[in-house]
Amino acid sequence: MKKIMVMLVSALMFCGLFSTAVCAAGPKEPVINSQMPDCSLELGSGGVTLFTDAFSPDGGTLEYQWYSSDVGEMSCIRAIDGAEGTSYQVPESLGVKWYCYAVWNNSPGGLKSSPVYSRLICVEFYESEECWIEILNTPDKVEYISGERLDLTGLKVRVYTSDGFFDSQNGDKLEITKAPLTTVGEQKIKVVYGDAFDIFIVTVKEAPHTHTFSDWIITEKPTCTKTGIEVRECDCGYTERETVPAAGHHWDAGKITKKPAKGADGIKTFTCTVCGQIKTEPVKAVNSSPAKPADSKSDSSDGTPESGGSKSDSSDGTPESGSSKSDSSGSSEKPSGSITEKSEASSTSDENSGTEKKELSEKPIFSLIPGWAIAVIIAVAAAGAAAAVLIVLWMKKKNGHNGQ
Repeated sequence: MKKIMVMLVSALMFCGLFSTAVCAAGPKEPVINSQMPDCSLELGSGGVTLFTDAFSPDGGTLEYQWYSSDVGEMSCIRAIDGAEGTSYQVPESLGVKWYCYAVWNNSPGGLKSSPVYSRLICVEFYESEECWIEILNTPDKVEYISGERLDLTGLKVRVYTSDGFFDSQNGDKLEITKAPLTTVGEQKIKVVYGDAFDIFIVTVKEAPHTHTFSDWIITEKPTCTKTGIEVRECDCGYTERETVPAAGHHWDAGKITKKPAKGADGIKTFTCTVCGQIKTEPVKAVNSSPAKPADSKSDSSDGTPESGGSKSDSSDGTPESGSSKSDSSGSSEKPSGSITEKSEASSTSDENSGTEKKELSEKPIFSLIPGWAIAVIIAVAAAGAAAAVLIVLWMKKKNGHNGQ
């Protein structure tokens, strides 16, 4: 029995604590489902009614309060006396005002939740105009590249006046911007007639960039053998790089660093005036025995110089070039040039023979014998010497046996 009493007291204490915690926490805040849009109405149209759209998550009772403001800021709202229902009829007044409502949740115990506010709703009332316009067709072109001008081809606008209406084609009689379209994205184009206006929307895309480069700047100078690098940069940051060809060596006139001698070439050295690189070229050796010029002259018995043919005399003493000699009577004789040619050939042959003999006499005798012949002679001599030694040894051996 005692245990049962303890359990009942504990249960009552738990219920009391739970109730206290619930009461201390209060009811849950209400939730606003949707918001009303802004409104723009003509004076005399009957006004507009604003509505709430909220609910209580814990089933409590909702209470409302409507507010108004002359500026679109929540900090400037004022409570409207008597506007505590789920809707509010906005009175007609020329101009713009903003409205909102607050909603909170009431618990059965009389506790209230924190208020939840709707968005500010803009309500405008304007006077009826004598003139207004309506865009019937937008222009054919509604997509542009930044920098292009507006093309109004295809635009059709109906203008209403106190006398009726008329249609404007391609922007005729309308005020529309003529400036280039530079802002990227969607743009509102205002079509104006008098005090009336309407708008249509075009899309402006970014123009493709065209690089504008600075002058080329050499960042790595080329050498005689190595290429260099030059760069140029666009305002957008893009950089181009190019290879600068190697300059190549610039050689001086060169100087003889080793004079040529008989049978030995000399050396001529050239130096690059830029990098100091050196190159050499051979200088041909001096001839050991310069050839004597052949005597091409030969005297004939009559003292006439030879010219590979014969001398021809005419009766008036005028020399003629030809292969035969003619006298005044017209008879011809056979030329004697063949004898002279043989004499010249014999003289040239003798001179060449003398030159060859002189050259042979100046050379060592061994230089005239081919290398392979010298090798054969040495081999035969060595074989003969070896044979002689063997014969001597054999004779000594034989004499020794005979003595015994």
